[in-house]
Amino acid sequence: MTRKKYYLTVAFVFFASCSLAIGELPSSYSRIGSVTAVKNQGSCGSCWAFAAVAAVESQFKISLDWSNNLDLSEQDLVSCCSSCGDCGGGYLSSALYYIENTGVTDENCFAYVASNASCNNKCSESDDRLWKSDGYISLGYDTENNRDDIKSHIYDVGPVAIGMQWGGDFDVNDVYTCDGSEEGAHAVLVYGWNDTEECWLAKNSHGATWGPSGNGHFKIGYGQCSVYAYGVTIDFGQKVFSLGGNHNWFDDEGNVVITGTLHTGQSVTPGDDTLFEWKDGSGQPVAFFETFELYIEGELEQNCETLSPSSDDFIVKDSTDNTVAYIDSDGNMYTKKRFMQFRFAPR
Repeated sequence: MTRKKYYLTVAFVFFASCSLAIGELPSSYSRIGSVTAVKNQGSCGSCWAFAAVAAVESQFKISLDWSNNLDLSEQDLVSCCSSCGDCGGGYLSSALYYIENTGVTDENCFAYVASNASCNNKCSESDDRLWKSDGYISLGYDTENNRDDIKSHIYDVGPVAIGMQWGGDFDVNDVYTCDGSEEGAHAVLVYGWNDTEECWLAKNSHGATWGPSGNGHFKIGYGQCSVYAYGVTIDFGQKVFSLGGNHNWFDDEGNVVITGTLHTGQSVTPGDDTLFEWKDGSGQPVAFFETFELYIEGELEQNCETLSPSSDDFIVKDSTDNTVAYIDSDGNMYTKKRFMQFRFAPR
């Protein structure tokens, strides 16, 4: 049993739970609550990185039922993914492929500088702060026959990253339409639609005061600008032991997922906000969850090749009755996979 670096692994798989039939889609819909803050790519042609990262950030917020603003590093893609692109432009699909195979770190580790900076400029612990995926989905062009498929993905799963032609203007209803001049390609996040105005709802990466509404968001007309969509989802597997709603849990593979901090190697004293506690044979608490925090009197051992709990231990099993994690009477926690901590400093 060894201590190893852990990666935040997310699965980009196409699935839809509680989905609606195509004819039941609402005439207008917005997932603005899952959209992270508007950013500014500056003079660097890195829209492809911003759109890819925005889609991943949104899916984490949805999957974790998380109100915090997640901030991943576009600079990581610009500087470290040679096949993705740089400030002269890039590819959405390559960016998502990079996140799948290499992972992307957070903004605090590699801050955006709007230039082709060296990949060596990221923080020294970047390998321990990677957010990694398993793939991405091509949803196709925004055509009359395909439009409802894109809507269904937004409704059932979450926002989509799109590539589009850039060359046009806003009409009298502030809807962006292309005039055929095709000044270049652009990439943004689409998170909703409005059938009355015949448009998509989108977040740009030109700053928080850009656009006709002065908030960095805008509308794109249906069938305009050769919109091509990529959809992503994040699947943490079945929750087999839930603590505090959707915030703290062991997943089906033996990962421990919390939104707060892990406290180890200290005496534990559960309080009024304790959601769960585990006691040793003498009735003394050795581990507990409180709001988003996890306290264990012992240590965490993760990526265990084998798990051998005793009948007196707190045992977590997956949906097929296999042990994936346990806490022993000394307050040590053993997990089959990884400990995942979602905590970001306010910005």
